[in-house]
Amino acid sequence: MQIYNILLTTMSLGIGGAETHIVELAKGLKKEGYHVVVASNGGVFVKDLEVYGIRHYTVPLHNKRPDNVYKAYKMLQQIVLDEKIDLVHAHARIPGFICNMLHKKMNFAFVTTAHGTWKTTGGLKYITRWGQKTIAVSQDVKKYLLDNYKIDEDNIKITINGVDTERYSPDVDYSMLMKEFNLSQDNFKVVYVSRIDKDREDILNNILQMLPKLIAEVKNLKFFIVGGGSILSSIKETADKINETVNRDAVIITGPRMDINKFTAMADLFIGRCAG
Repeated sequence: MQIYNILLTTMSLGIGGAETHIVELAKGLKKEGYHVVVASNGGVFVKDLEVYGIRHYTVPLHNKRPDNVYKAYKMLQQIVLDEKIDLVHAHARIPGFICNMLHKKMNFAFVTTAHGTWKTTGGLKYITRWGQKTIAVSQDVKKYLLDNYKIDEDNIKITINGVDTERYSPDVDYSMLMKEFNLSQDNFKVVYVSRIDKDREDILNNILQMLPKLIAEVKNLKFFIVGGGSILSSIKETADKINETVNRDAVIITGPRMDINKFTAMADLFIGRCAG
């Protein structure tokens, strides 16, 4: 069997859904026998890759400053040569733009994934590049691609991000969370997980508005909002006001966490936000 060499590129490997997917994709590809390396500006998930024996290259793919774009281009070019890369899979706008330039010069196979929708104003549409094949994580994202970019529909594939069913299992030990948050078996635990950013503000505010009534009706309710982002402080302020009103710590804002699988295992009710 021929061994294919694959390079996955993304802006960074901080906490987030797309980042988690990229790490799991890299692990899955290696398990299937492919040689996989990852390039990003780094982050907390780099250790996960290294533990699994997957090499990570730190490349300034996190912003579009001309000096960083030039440096990233040269570094990725060398990685493609050194690792004898057959296929590059880009997961964000900046990596896609740079890898597209390299693809034209070096002729490796080129794939991109759209994990969501991006702004197209201010010329951003025209610096966005898609691969020979593009993966969309939902039907809505596929529609966005067709509406905004000249992509042949035959070259767009819809997929569902894979889940490590051993890591995200109801059998995961979450006893440390029970101790950390002083929970008892009598607590009814609701867990909401997402980025806490502006595009989630409406759904988060709707949840927070209904919580006082829910807390009054559900005995020993504990509502966890798990994640980090640009509106985290304002969401926490609202949660603090609710807790003050009901006179107990019913709403818990955890901030960004690495142990999401323990929260999902602990939850009596889990709320997630779908892409698209």
